[in-house]
Amino acid sequence: MLVVLRAGPYMCGEWDFGGFPYWLLRNGSIPLRTYAEPYFSLADGWFRKVLDTIEPLLYANGGPIVMVQVENEYGSFGNVMEEPSDRKYMEELIGTARDALGPEAILFTTDGGNLGYMQKGSFNGSSVLTVGDGCGDVQQCWDAQKAMNPPGKSPNMVSEFYTGWLTHWGEPMANTSANDTASHLENILSTNGSVSLYMAHGGTNFGFWAGANGETNKSYQADLTSYDYDAPLSEGGEHGYGSDNQDKFEALQTVFARYWDPDTDGGDSPPPEPELLPRGDILQGKPLAVPYLASLLEPSTLRALAPNGPVATGLSSPGFVEKYNCSYGFSIFSATLSRDLVGANMSFPAGPADRAHVFVAEKLQSIIFKGDPVAQASAFSFKLGPEATKDAKLEILVENTGRLNFDRSMGGTKGLPYGVWLEGKAFDASKDGWTVQCLRMRPEEVQKVRAVRADQKGTSHPSFYKTVFQIPKAMDTYIEMGTGWGKGLIWVNSNAIGRYWPTMGPQQRLFIPSPYLMAGQDNANKQKDFTVELILLELDHVPEEPIVQFFDEPRFGNATVMKGKG
Repeated sequence: MLVVLRAGPYMCGEWDFGGFPYWLLRNGSIPLRTYAEPYFSLADGWFRKVLDTIEPLLYANGGPIVMVQVENEYGSFGNVMEEPSDRKYMEELIGTARDALGPEAILFTTDGGNLGYMQKGSFNGSSVLTVGDGCGDVQQCWDAQKAMNPPGKSPNMVSEFYTGWLTHWGEPMANTSANDTASHLENILSTNGSVSLYMAHGGTNFGFWAGANGETNKSYQADLTSYDYDAPLSEGGEHGYGSDNQDKFEALQTVFARYWDPDTDGGDSPPPEPELLPRGDILQGKPLAVPYLASLLEPSTLRALAPNGPVATGLSSPGFVEKYNCSYGFSIFSATLSRDLVGANMSFPAGPADRAHVFVAEKLQSIIFKGDPVAQASAFSFKLGPEATKDAKLEILVENTGRLNFDRSMGGTKGLPYGVWLEGKAFDASKDGWTVQCLRMRPEEVQKVRAVRADQKGTSHPSFYKTVFQIPKAMDTYIEMGTGWGKGLIWVNSNAIGRYWPTMGPQQRLFIPSPYLMAGQDNANKQKDFTVELILLELDHVPEEPIVQFFDEPRFGNATVMKGKG
């Protein structure tokens, strides 16, 4: 198998922050993806290490790598035609790659399938091959590539042939026509084009890896845990079906078969399709009760999740949390009220980053989600309840639901970077300043949470639930929350599965691959059952009978238009 390597330093992929590490924001938002410090030195240093690793694997050196991409869709972010720092950035990256990989290595850039994007993201001439993605208008894409590349050196190529599309929470699940997708592929191959399927196989944004789209201070759309993408092969490996109910895998395979060349593609036909791994309901139709474990706000729970205690105390304002190495997960901002605030108006003018639960004296006051356009219109405001008396404890639990991963607004700090307001001005009712705690929700910390109170059915507190059960056979499966669950996270045998949010939709079931059910267990001879530890963190509410169930297929539906509390 030959490899077209997309090496970065930026990669997008709907990953948190486009694949960049959170610590780039340790000193606040900085210029990204341009010739500016500290970003460029950090990115270039990383890029050099990657290139040194792959150089022995180039095709010219006997390896599988035939092409190496520099940056990614830069024309949707920068502008090398008009911005000197952007031009210098791309020139330096290409130079770094050329120095590391040699003069014969094929370097390329990819941008939207028209001349405007390509001119902003790449260079005319032979320093780098310019190709397009999407290419809805195939001839326009080919003409743009020829305008950028030297004569006779512009093979028709679509670096991202979109087989489906991404989906955010609160949207209908992306579902494109299999026939239309196959027709587009035919148009490309019939004009001697090449494609890289994006995506060929759907996947999963496990843990906290899901990113988000939007515009700083204006909009915010968090990506699903599932990255099924409506691909020809689904998240779990099954054939994907288009909006026309046609098998998308078979539709594309039929087109590819018409252009199969045994002399250049190897063999008389594509290899047979491998057998699908076993999947199913691991409990054979039985619902599973998941008992209450502990409140997230319980002092002993916080000690387990943040063993080193608060990361900051006595702050005059809340602020962003990357400065404290709060990478992913949650942060808690707490303060003791210095005066009576019953009925006072509290607001987050630019919103929390990204979803906040506000408590006073452990009583929920409001849930604020940055992605709620109705709440945004009111500056994310609400009135404090009768608990907001002098010396009461104010706690704001902020969930990071994914950093922006695309366009000029990518990145953005988390926590409460724009502060908290009271009656139209900066909050000034803290007795001893603000205290900040980071809850990174690492599996080894989550496992240390212990029960300290009796079961609390239907609680409105963010709370952990836990059970341990046995299964005779491990197989790929899908977990669905029973009626009444709100929003939260799932861990299976110390593996972070991801976020669930059935009330928002469209994702109703989360994929669990069989290795996670077998994690840490040697059962090669099948002489004993597998032990599965399931931990849930429910943020909003749970039903009177907290249960989950397992299934052999995914389910998407019930997307909710965001309004009210989110």
